[in-house]
Amino acid sequence: MEQRMDLERPVEDPVEASGGDPMEFEYDKNTRRSSLGGDSVLDQDFSDEVEVDGVASLTPLESVLGLQYGDDIFANRRAAEAHYHVDNCMANQPQVTQHMRCTLIHWLVKVNQQLHFGSETLFLAVSLCDRFLATTSLAQDCLQLLGLCSLLVAAKMEESVLPRVSELASICVTNYKHHHFTRMEVLLLSKLEFALYCPTSWYFLNHLALKATQQGAMDRRVLGVARYVAETCLGSYAVTQHKASVQAAAALTSALTLLPCPDLSATLHALLTDLYTPDERKDIRFCSYLMTQYMRPFLESLGLDNAHEHPPDPPSDPSHASRSPTPAGAPQDLRACGGGGGGDGGGGVM
Repeated sequence: MEQRMDLERPVEDPVEASGGDPMEFEYDKNTRRSSLGGDSVLDQDFSDEVEVDGVASLTPLESVLGLQYGDDIFANRRAAEAHYHVDNCMANQPQVTQHMRCTLIHWLVKVNQQLHFGSETLFLAVSLCDRFLATTSLAQDCLQLLGLCSLLVAAKMEESVLPRVSELASICVTNYKHHHFTRMEVLLLSKLEFALYCPTSWYFLNHLALKATQQGAMDRRVLGVARYVAETCLGSYAVTQHKASVQAAAALTSALTLLPCPDLSATLHALLTDLYTPDERKDIRFCSYLMTQYMRPFLESLGLDNAHEHPPDPPSDPSHASRSPTPAGAPQDLRACGGGGGGDGGGGVM
């Protein structure tokens, strides 16, 4: 069954749908709580130190962002990601292909933007979707339903205002009913055993950015490009074979090939040496190479085809390449799967 992911249909405004009573919605959609690494926090100026009992202690930046606990949180999530990460989640899917997954993910990027959700919601939804595909064979005509339910579950964990099921159903050109969403949500939660809050590359990317900011070496342009690379490469099946922390470091490495920043490069090298093992740094290099190749069509369309004059080389060790399966027929770049985050071609046919 073919179904088109169509975003042209306007999304129903929840306030209007409720009869125009604004008291039903206490929070503004555009005002999200500031999470660790949120732009609204990073844009503030924290230059003075805080004195505790007359002794200079934490800077306001460290105090507000909770960096006194940042390293412990990072270590905890690094330990947890091995439990949540799945390799080759499409191995046992007879109907769903990597091409379909790619199209779904890039469509979810647009839906996430249309609903004014934060990026962490999108990254969490993709992780939930992949973990479900690793455990359960799915019919082709249910893939879009799985994506929307994953986004809904992620929104319940991250967002202040949730969309109605009717709002989600109106986004896609299908015959999904309310009970379809309910059943899929129950199935998703049961298959994942309610283990939902998994570490994402968005968290690790922001943690690395905050560590670099703490040392005064962060460049916001590089961070913006790294976030764009990480988001767009969610659709790359080869990239997602690597752990979330590796993807985050690879996104920053790829961004630095586009926008050279010597101070940040030196700081990032020191951070990676301190936080990652030698084998993980090899994985970061290879993952950065995969991201570079995956992003090339978009860079060419933006006139940045010469930005990668010296892209990272793939490792000679074949064991790294074997971790990134790309069977025949799988999309090799974004043109093959109908576009990407923020582009105009995300509404493919499934």
